[in-house]
Amino acid sequence: MTIDDILIPLIKNEIPVSQALLLSKLLLHDTTDLAELEWINQEIEGYTDKLRIPDYRQFPCLLFTRNTVAYIGLDIKPLDAHDLDKDMLKKGYPSLYEMRIPDGIERIENIIARQKGDKIMMFFPQEITNMFIDAINVPGGRVLDVFQQAESSYLHGIITAVKNRLINILMHYSSNEKLSNESSSSKVTNHYKSVFISYSWDNHEHEEWVRYFVNTIKSHGVKTYFDKDLPYGADIPAFMLKGITEADVVLVIGTHNYFAKIQSAKATGVRFEDSIITDALASDVDSTKFIPILRQGSFDTSFSKLLEHRKGIDFSDDIKFDENINELLMNSLLIK
Repeated sequence: MTIDDILIPLIKNEIPVSQALLLSKLLLHDTTDLAELEWINQEIEGYTDKLRIPDYRQFPCLLFTRNTVAYIGLDIKPLDAHDLDKDMLKKGYPSLYEMRIPDGIERIENIIARQKGDKIMMFFPQEITNMFIDAINVPGGRVLDVFQQAESSYLHGIITAVKNRLINILMHYSSNEKLSNESSSSKVTNHYKSVFISYSWDNHEHEEWVRYFVNTIKSHGVKTYFDKDLPYGADIPAFMLKGITEADVVLVIGTHNYFAKIQSAKATGVRFEDSIITDALASDVDSTKFIPILRQGSFDTSFSKLLEHRKGIDFSDDIKFDENINELLMNSLLIK
């Protein structure tokens, strides 16, 4: 088995993420670093320490009590526990209004498969429930238990975040594997243009997708200007100006949030980049340097007026990712 035997089916959604994690653990146990191996193990087995659960497994929620009431039976009521939440935060507990999912990925996949509604519930352990029982008065009844409720779509976000990180890990080792298996005498080397990546920090899932996108083109030998590669302390506006000016190609990754940021009056990195791009296009209308990469929405709802009608590539469908990457490399980035 090679890394690509896991990587390609994972990208194409032909195997579940849980299976890809298990196969990766077997294949990389001698080659991956300890931090990555620990992460793979925790995603397979689940997280035992709720205080160390990654950010992508934490999301906002509401609180409810399940009560037994005379003449009514079971009754569910929303709960305002902000005062108690403040006290618990001071004691080092996680927020009551933050659902943390510790389960292994396979269990999360099974929950999604069985899910019928658009909400998920998580009941508090007895020690937390007892605090509410002592503090809440239910006329003619009592509190049975307390639970958190959140949108079930967050579970899909966990799967996507884990998938994207695993892809990035596999891409790294796949690149090294190919380099070690190819002799310099037989290798045919393509030369590509340098690329600046313009995008917005929409959310963790989007940032991981962008990182995967960048790692993919980098694995082919493309030089990239990418903010996530900057060291701490770097001058970001100077990096943007230099990168957009010096790069042969600027790939603009469009989403609804990207468009909203360039329209906003608030000063953001996206607006600064857009101002540089606008000035460049104003002085050279026929330039093919700036290529729209559609990740979400449509070209007219995710890009500026100057970019929406320029020829770009639609990356909104992950199934076509490899096909689109090849088109981008061969038709736009390859130095012929």
